[in-house]
Amino acid sequence: MLALRTATQKLITYPGHDEWTEVFELANDPYETKNLAGDATLHDDLRAQFDVESKAVQFRMPELPANPKKLPANRPKAKRGRSAA
Repeated sequence: MLALRTATQKLITYPGHDEWTEVFELANDPYETKNLAGDATLHDDLRAQFDVESKAVQFRMPELPANPKKLPANRPKAKRGRSAA
């Protein structure tokens, strides 16, 4: 998750999932109940600000390995249910 928050607005993005983007007008919706991601003008303005800030701090998304390490086969399994006492 990557985000930009201004005094009155917030943009939340989820890399690889553009459909999950969230945009809020905090002055009118302080509890973030109405996602305004469909407002192209607001979204584009916040995205432009996000890009400027990301560039200013030289942010780079870490690259994930193509084949993440698997958990060891001998890893103990989590116990489920009640334990006998």
